[in-house]
Amino acid sequence: MSDTGRYWDCAVVDEVHLLGDPTRGWAFTRALLGLCTKELHLCGSPAAVAIVTELVKDCGDVLEASRPRNTQTTSRSL
Repeated sequence: MSDTGRYWDCAVVDEVHLLGDPTRGWAFTRALLGLCTKELHLCGSPAAVAIVTELVKDCGDVLEASRPRNTQTTSRSL
């Protein structure tokens, strides 16, 4: 759960693509729209970019979207 009654310098919401989940989407929507923070980092599937873009636009905020540069995986143990 997110504490929407406190100010944060920076917050991170992971698995933001769960906004569309019928049972848990409300919690991610609450975090996205309710957190009092100067900077909010969202992590999740690229499938969430469209809905997040619309929500941010409706709120009059600015969205900066980026993808990780190195997405290669390895089959060997680290």
